[in-house]
Amino acid sequence: MRGPDRASAIASIVRGRVPAAASRKESTLSANRPTSNSAARRERRAAERSRRPGGGGQASGGSGGPSIPGVLRSPLGLITAAVVVLAAVGLVFVLVGNVVGGGQGGALVAPADPAPLNLAHGRSIGNASAPVKLDEWEDFQCPYCDNYSVNVEPHLISQYVTTGQVEITYHDFTFIGPASFDASVAARCAGNQGQFWAYMEYLFANQGPENGGWANRSLFDRIANAVGVNQATFDQCLSDPSILAAVKAETAQGQNLGIQGTPTLFINGKQYTGSIDLNSISSALDAALRSAPSASPSAGASSPAAPGSSAPSSPVPSAS
Repeated sequence: MRGPDRASAIASIVRGRVPAAASRKESTLSANRPTSNSAARRERRAAERSRRPGGGGQASGGSGGPSIPGVLRSPLGLITAAVVVLAAVGLVFVLVGNVVGGGQGGALVAPADPAPLNLAHGRSIGNASAPVKLDEWEDFQCPYCDNYSVNVEPHLISQYVTTGQVEITYHDFTFIGPASFDASVAARCAGNQGQFWAYMEYLFANQGPENGGWANRSLFDRIANAVGVNQATFDQCLSDPSILAAVKAETAQGQNLGIQGTPTLFINGKQYTGSIDLNSISSALDAALRSAPSASPSAGASSPAAPGSSAPSSPVPSAS
């Protein structure tokens, strides 16, 4: 090979080796530096989060707002959370309904110890010829009346009324609030169809807080249905102003007798001032029976009052 050709060949070899070496050097440098700017930024953010109080920082993808629990970032998690919230709300409504009684939409409560309604007539129960008359003055919103009617009166009926010794008559002494008048009117309207006593027991069984809204039209209608009165006749009676006037008149009568609170009892026309508990009232009835004539031979039987009558069968007690 001549001299110039040989020099040219050597130069070509050198040029081929230099790019190869440069390429290997570039590959080595590329392996030693970050693959991209975005990766470097992610590493810096991760380092910053690890230095924050509480560690971990916000959720991935956040823009500075509060962190979102992982469970809420999935559809199943959202559905589960919604079910839990709805269940809690439903529980609150159930508890409120139980506290305030049937008048707020809860289940209607039946009297636990209902009286034998074959002995009821008008607003009285028992033998009209019984030697002892027990007159009770009550307000349907009064919690003490509720305790008496639910826990004491059933025992009095069992011990004294069913044996023909005592006749019990209910009187309105309505003073707690407008709903008390509404309840008394509803009970009298049921009484006009021969169902006062049953209706009265349902009202006390479903009593809620004083002026708590439980004594409302919805409750009145449901009790009317439960005791079996004619709804159309009942509705017409509720709007009869003479019924409300009768409630107010009887309340005024009680005031004239010196009644100041409920429940107030009269035994054979004399105001009873003892404790409103079974033992005390039973002792007072026993004493009245000892000083009264014997019961009529037809004890325990009574003739029902006329369907349109709501007046008590026993005499109105005189002031003691």
